[in-house]
Amino acid sequence: MPGAYLWAYDPTNKKWVKVPCASDGTLKVEITNMKFWQLEDTPNEYTGQAGKGLRVKSTEDGLEFVALALDPHGNEAHNPDMLPLSTSDAINAYMSGNKWLSVATSGIVGLPKQSGCRVYMDNGGSNYSISATTWTKVPFDTKEWDNANEFDTTNNRFTATEDGFYIFMTHIRAISVSDQEDYSLGFYKNGALHAGAIKFRASGAQDFNIVGTVLLALSAGDYVEVFVFGSTDFQIEHGWRTSLYVAKVA
Repeated sequence: MPGAYLWAYDPTNKKWVKVPCASDGTLKVEITNMKFWQLEDTPNEYTGQAGKGLRVKSTEDGLEFVALALDPHGNEAHNPDMLPLSTSDAINAYMSGNKWLSVATSGIVGLPKQSGCRVYMDNGGSNYSISATTWTKVPFDTKEWDNANEFDTTNNRFTATEDGFYIFMTHIRAISVSDQEDYSLGFYKNGALHAGAIKFRASGAQDFNIVGTVLLALSAGDYVEVFVFGSTDFQIEHGWRTSLYVAKVA
């Protein structure tokens, strides 16, 4: 090509040689036995390629930019991270700033955000009267704790925020009962009695506890309430003796 020449270094013979060009000035170079790491088809610029990765072209003669199947890790500093830095460290996992998993060095697993609560009926420091032959909701109005804020002390109900299996356990202190009369406890799901009621019969006029446990499959938005029933008028005692415990188990 007039006015310019291309020279290449011959490492075998240790000398520079002039590379021949075609009559129209074009140059064709054939490279054989090149390894992947020897490819030199680096792009001239990277505009518009942010967040993409490189892969070998289908023609297997170069590289190309492609979108990644997954977004890159959002916390490259790994602080805090789910994995311990050493075998003597605990594991703590966070999401949106909230700790949702912890594993102590003892191996004990903690689920700080798992659904669970303990509530009881205070009723202003007074016992609560139940009319005979009428299913009446127990007015649990005071929380000791509620991990996911799912118990409403105004409507006296637990409402699930996530699908899953929940265990409910309650004990109701029945007072002012009558000998050989029946007193029942029922778990209501979405306003309807779930399965059969738990029935107790008084032996004498002595106060006693009505205790019941149930495992319920709930969808997000389902709510559960506790009702009681008596064949005669009676009262339920205020305080910790009338309590409800809830825990999400799966």
